[in-house]
Amino acid sequence: MEGFIDEEGRWNASLSAGEASRSLTLYRVREPLNLKGEFLKLLRRLLEENDHYVAGDVMQALTSPEGEDMMDLAFFLLVVVFEEAAARAFGSPHTFLFGEMEDGTVSLMASGDREMTEDYFFKILGVVIERPDLVRTLLIAYAS
Repeated sequence: MEGFIDEEGRWNASLSAGEASRSLTLYRVREPLNLKGEFLKLLRRLLEENDHYVAGDVMQALTSPEGEDMMDLAFFLLVVVFEEAAARAFGSPHTFLFGEMEDGTVSLMASGDREMTEDYFFKILGVVIERPDLVRTLLIAYAS
């Protein structure tokens, strides 16, 4: 049985905010995992309610596994850094690449963890949604 992640399919992203910049490699999800459109509404609400959840146009480059520039399409990165106790339980940081589809759904396209599983992804997302107090920082990075 093939795993959730395709280690050969590598997305590359660059983030830059002020003096800080970072290059990331993310591993393609074999079958994009579709989330309901309500996911974006939920992220917006979490941003409003939690000062340590931030969004910004800090994505400077995004390249698909095929080497295509994807900056003009609707993609965003979710970077999650957990507080110490949650980091011991779930690891930290976690980076996920999402694409917004024309029908309003959001699809998980890639993960920074080559050993990510669908179950583990939903556990991490559950903490982000239900226990913001266990999250040190959440960044939603998008292209301007």
